[in-house]
Amino acid sequence: MQNNKTFSSPRLLELKRKRQKILRNKILIFFFLSVILFFGLSFTTRFEKININNIEVVGNKVLDTELIKDLITKEMEGHYYFIVPKTSVLFYPKNQIERVLSKKFKRIKEISVEVKNEQILEVYLSERKATYTWCGENIPTDEESITKEDCYFMSSDGYIFDKAPYFSGAVYFKFYGAGRVGSLFSSENFNDLISFKDSVISMGLQPNTFNVKKDGDIELYLASNSSILNSPKILFKKDGDLIKITENLQAAVITDPLKTNLKDKYDTLLYIDLRFGNKIYYKFR
Repeated sequence: MQNNKTFSSPRLLELKRKRQKILRNKILIFFFLSVILFFGLSFTTRFEKININNIEVVGNKVLDTELIKDLITKEMEGHYYFIVPKTSVLFYPKNQIERVLSKKFKRIKEISVEVKNEQILEVYLSERKATYTWCGENIPTDEESITKEDCYFMSSDGYIFDKAPYFSGAVYFKFYGAGRVGSLFSSENFNDLISFKDSVISMGLQPNTFNVKKDGDIELYLASNSSILNSPKILFKKDGDLIKITENLQAAVITDPLKTNLKDKYDTLLYIDLRFGNKIYYKFR
């Protein structure tokens, strides 16, 4: 046994040294290849022909083209790990650009960023269209505050996205209630509210403002010669059955005495209250 160990030990040591040498060679080869790749990538990605030198913005109608370009240019400044330029057509920050623009401009509905003709970055976007306005959580309590309120545009699906200028008169249908820019207004029942509004219009009335209150009541204001503070309104519960509420209102407005009163003295209407099941209450001045 002793002789066998002595005989085999040098062979084992030699084999161990060979394996260590092979491992060292592999590490050195990997290191040199990494260095070559590193500097090769750094060198090739700096060629002018494979770097973006122009930006085109397509599809914007309201958003400022130069402002969009400035933000994109800022995102492509500098290098990755001080080596690869961010303007490289292979490594430009596509996802980051899309995220930054979508966050900055809530008006953007869809966005696509692609390299076109090697050195041109094309930004295609579609904008949300203003259908309504959202003017805060509560209706102002005085005339002066109404003229100074901050309103924001809303898309047809209730998305609040951009600051609106002051309009004198009912240019856009208004909404009041809990909401914030960059989110959907009353997402759980927005479509139902729009359907109810349209039904009220079909009855010959002219709604122009929804007020979704914290206490669960909803007020639908009707157009008049007075400000919203003195305009007639329709009241109903947020958790009410809007189909049934619509049917009750329809039955009331085509039946006397409300039918005649609406025709003869609409300007003196204070409210139509639909919060109490099949019972409908209304009041004129």
